[in-house]
Amino acid sequence: QDHYSRKPRFNSSVADVKTAIISSRSHFETLKMLIEKQDVATRTLLEERQDTIDKLYIQVFLKEKARLAALALVSTQAAGWIRVGGMHIYGQRAPSTSSMWRYFAVLRKSLLIMYSGPGKMRPVDV
Repeated sequence: QDHYSRKPRFNSSVADVKTAIISSRSHFETLKMLIEKQDVATRTLLEERQDTIDKLYIQVFLKEKARLAALALVSTQAAGWIRVGGMHIYGQRAPSTSSMWRYFAVLRKSLLIMYSGPGKMRPVDV
């Protein structure tokens, strides 16, 4: 009888180990799935952040380009009629609302001088 009483105990131990291995395997598969989900979410977030950084680089470049253009304009002499008017939604001047100002302007360094017309020697006080 001792021989028969030990056998079921051995079989139950093997069954317990088998159940524990299957359970562990299931837990590892769940853990793997969660890690993969987190990896995808992190990569997506990093791609979004990189897109934002790229857009900011472009904006900074455009602002710097405009700043350099303004500095170049101020450092040289320019003259002409000034066109005034509204701005279009997309940053273009709206031709229906813009008009030429009646003063002729000369820009020297950072000084804007306005005259009543080209060739006039006396500046206009506005």
